Amino acid sequence: MVICAYTPDRWADVLDAVASVRAQSLPAHETLLVVDHHPALLRRLARHFAGPGGDAEGPAGAGGGTTRTGDRATGAGAGTAGAGGAGRVRVLANAGPRGLSAGRNTGIAAATGEVVAFLDDDAVADPDWLRHLAGGYADPAVQAVGGRTLPVWASGRRPRWFPEEFDWAVGCAYRGLPAGRARVRNVHGGNASFRATAFRAAGGFTTGIGRDGGRRPLGGEETELCIRLARAVPGAVLLVDDRAVIHHKVPRERERFRYLLDRSYAEGLSKALIARSVGAGAGLATERGYTTRVLPAGVARGVRDALLGRPGGAGRAGAILAGTAAAAWGYAIGSLRTRAGRLPAAPVIPATSGGPGLPSPAPGGAVPGAAAADRQEAAVTDREGGGAAEGEADAEAGAVVAAAAATGPGPADPGGPGRARAPRPGPGVRARGRGPGPEPPVPILMYHAVGAAPSPAAYALSVSPAAFAEQLELLADRGFTPVTTRELGDAWRSGGPLPARPVLITFDDGYEGVHRHALPLLARHGFTATLFATTGWLRGPYGTPGAPDTMLGWDQVRALARAGLEIGAHSHSHPQLDQLGDARLRSEIELCRDLLHGELGRGPVSFAYPYGYSSRRVRQAVRDAGFAQSLAVGNALARPRQGPYALRRITVRRRTTAAEFERLVEGRAGVRDVARDRALTKGYAVVRRSRQAVRKVTGTGV
Repeated sequence: MVICAYTPDRWADVLDAVASVRAQSLPAHETLLVVDHHPALLRRLARHFAGPGGDAEGPAGAGGGTTRTGDRATGAGAGTAGAGGAGRVRVLANAGPRGLSAGRNTGIAAATGEVVAFLDDDAVADPDWLRHLAGGYADPAVQAVGGRTLPVWASGRRPRWFPEEFDWAVGCAYRGLPAGRARVRNVHGGNASFRATAFRAAGGFTTGIGRDGGRRPLGGEETELCIRLARAVPGAVLLVDDRAVIHHKVPRERERFRYLLDRSYAEGLSKALIARSVGAGAGLATERGYTTRVLPAGVARGVRDALLGRPGGAGRAGAILAGTAAAAWGYAIGSLRTRAGRLPAAPVIPATSGGPGLPSPAPGGAVPGAAAADRQEAAVTDREGGGAAEGEADAEAGAVVAAAAATGPGPADPGGPGRARAPRPGPGVRARGRGPGPEPPVPILMYHAVGAAPSPAAYALSVSPAAFAEQLELLADRGFTPVTTRELGDAWRSGGPLPARPVLITFDDGYEGVHRHALPLLARHGFTATLFATTGWLRGPYGTPGAPDTMLGWDQVRALARAGLEIGAHSHSHPQLDQLGDARLRSEIELCRDLLHGELGRGPVSFAYPYGYSSRRVRQAVRDAGFAQSLAVGNALARPRQGPYALRRITVRRRTTAAEFERLVEGRAGVRDVARDRALTKGYAVVRRSRQAVRKVTGTGV
């Protein structure tokens, strides 16, 4: 059995799911509980299941952290539990990129049974669920067996307007599925099982499709896998048996019309990915029959019920039409994005035990990713222990950020069936541990305010929380690993290792939204960052006029530092440093440095020039003040040859689109993307040099 978990909010649900597996009439050989990049939850589950019914080795063991789920199918179709394994639960960290697909692949790689079954973390299985799934494997042609998923509405009953034809939107069986035991194109991942050999033949779940903990409720990864499986295994049969029943909990927020539209739109995006991966013919075959027969009949029933005065009829008909339109729109947008190279989907071949040419466990049986999670444990606030309510978000979210630099990239992507290869780095990126060689360029992202409604003065250089979340999701999807400015400088000076795809996330000035909005989003991904503080703009005893918006207080800066963000210097009052005389130049740099040291107990080692401007004199002053590296702007990737005191950054602003952001971080920015910023930079340089020339002639200074 493989159950994937990702949030402590479902703690009780996860325990219910495991309990239902332990109560099966046909016991599972073992239960694998895979935690998706949440160290606190990983620890808590490992502690909970340590003991007679569990395995404390989960987070650090090889099979550890691995939950073998194998219903060993016999020739007669009846499964038998592995000796002594029934009821045992093992907890492991998702060894791949964030998301449900990679979590399932982690479970598959650890499983030793002949059949691997999957159950959602918010579902409860009927006692005979596994027995009915296993029964289908009496036929050697059967490669996968799914079951029937029934909704359990949080409100106690189905909303009157919610059509049964759209129960797939809440992860359940919907009107239009065949009854009894029937052959299907695909099973549904939250209530499914596969022969272990199927993954060796077809690969695992594609990590570019499906849920990843982000805002968009994507899906469809099991559809794409099943189509690949049918192509890879001649004569493969995939079944659904509606006697294999699970009960899926539907929270109140998913009972809303807004969620139905969002989920339908996301389904359209997912179907576009699937069509790109396996072709529109196979990818949409079932959907054509559904949209031409099932949905029109549902609309007709709704209209009929409305005419007869039955409650909800008009709402159901309208919901079907609106959901269909949202899905069609999502498919259209997804098709455009995939043609433009966005939303890639590449199959991941899991290291299923016994597969040919597959990698062995790490030395000592360590699970990839588990060691990093282990290092985070001391800092993570575990909600089970009831940590202090005040600052809980700082302590828990921040601890994840603090350990992010120690966490490497995900596991290898496949080179093809039965063959694993290392992940391919992006343009010019050197992978960790490859040895000496020219250092690759690194994107350093420059943010300012993160907020929904910043002041007019801060608006142009701000980003909304939603856009920032989308940008972080893109970085995670592309395999980038954020490091701090200090870590990049140290690595480039010493020749030490960096992650395969390093990126720097930096915030200038010290806007309050960095703590309110950015920190929780960074923590969700386990990302670190650098804040460059303008000490005179921070709320507190050292304030100076001129702050463009609501700024951080010193308590919040300390909270960010505790969370693992590097705190760098950005001057005291944010002047154009190259326009200052020597005395005030030194004062601006050194006062900022000294205030940060006094308030945080540690002096900053990284500096960012206000407005991105510097000169040889300014750079020397920064160096003399003890800073090891400093950042400019330049709107280009950073390279070692720029020198440690003039590393370039990329401006991220309100009008930066998702497509433009992707081009910027991948080093594929066109002239149009950065033309305005570069023109302004060059223009201001001319103005500043003219002012300097006038001062030299007139003998004036500041």
